[in-house]
Amino acid sequence: MNTIMTKGRIATGFFLAGCALLLLDAATATPLIAPFALVVFMAAFSSIRHELRVTYDAREAAATENAALRSDVERLEHRSRDITLLAEMSEVLQLCTTLCEAIDVLPAYGIRLFPGFDGAVYIAGADDARTLESAAAWGDDLEDVTALNRTDCWALRRLDAHVADASKAAVHCRHHARDARAMRVCIPLLAAGETTGLLTLRASSGAPLPANAELFADQVALALANLRMQEALRTRALRDGLTGLYNRRHMEEALARELGRDDASTGVLLIDVDHFKRFNDTWGHGGGDALLQQLARAMQVVCGEHDVVSRYGGEEFVVVMPHAGGDVVRARAERLREEVKHLVVHHDGQLLGSITLSMGIAVAPDHGHTVETLIANADRALYAAKAAGRDRVATPPPQMVSRDAA
Repeated sequence: MNTIMTKGRIATGFFLAGCALLLLDAATATPLIAPFALVVFMAAFSSIRHELRVTYDAREAAATENAALRSDVERLEHRSRDITLLAEMSEVLQLCTTLCEAIDVLPAYGIRLFPGFDGAVYIAGADDARTLESAAAWGDDLEDVTALNRTDCWALRRLDAHVADASKAAVHCRHHARDARAMRVCIPLLAAGETTGLLTLRASSGAPLPANAELFADQVALALANLRMQEALRTRALRDGLTGLYNRRHMEEALARELGRDDASTGVLLIDVDHFKRFNDTWGHGGGDALLQQLARAMQVVCGEHDVVSRYGGEEFVVVMPHAGGDVVRARAERLREEVKHLVVHHDGQLLGSITLSMGIAVAPDHGHTVETLIANADRALYAAKAAGRDRVATPPPQMVSRDAA
């Protein structure tokens, strides 16, 4: 409608200009008409000029508005794409069953969500809550920081996002090397009130702040927290709470699997701490627990990589040795027996007394084909070691060997 009206006004201007030219022609015959014709011509020219300016300004405004609209559309498209990527990442992270799987996923989404940024994710250590270790990284210029202390990062101190640009006034984290061209963003990974890790991003100083960085951090933090909880539950189901060794149930399941294989022998070593009650009475239950923990570590060092080292109950332990014959089992047992004589155990600032071990050996198929029979024969061998004076390794006496139930 405005365009039609503008065109009409311009046409009117041209009509007036035409009339003015006719009047000027007439003015040659009648001089009194000339001033009037000039006024009409100037009015027509001014009208045309004004309307052309209005038309030009309107077109400029429309072009500016269209450019702004295109920019808004592009921004919305990017926002929609990022939301789709975040939703996809969330779904993939929910399908992960281990921390390692989840960490492997992050670079693929970090590259697409934060173009132009180098990124890294650090996760809190399982043993030292003060230290975070590098777990994932992406970009062309990767950080060479493999671990950082919580006090090195302002985001971890403040429990909030921290941005440092290239200006001299910026407050930089200690774990970042100062780079005059770089802008850095640190965002803590927070879930259920706990810090599970840290997201860091780096780009040239003129780069805009990534809009979805905090959403990315929130999703990663939640996924890592859930996976850690699942791993903790799995560990509790498989491990002994005091020593960290496998528990009896897992040992029996592992032994059953090994016995299901027909191609190799399997050794079972049943271990008992000699005079443990006396040790407990002397040093207290705390001292006894410290001894069992130290003994568990020694057993893990001596035993083979594929051996299943477990706490059977109290001061008794069972080691399942896949593909091990009697000679191999005895050699490891003798080495362990000698090692524990030099075991140094401290508790409450005191150096506790030394111990010895008695051990019984049973090997499939010679001493049975089932879990129950092998454990029973290892127990008979242990009884024989105790009866012979303790601090020794024994096999079950032939007359005491149990046979598999029919």
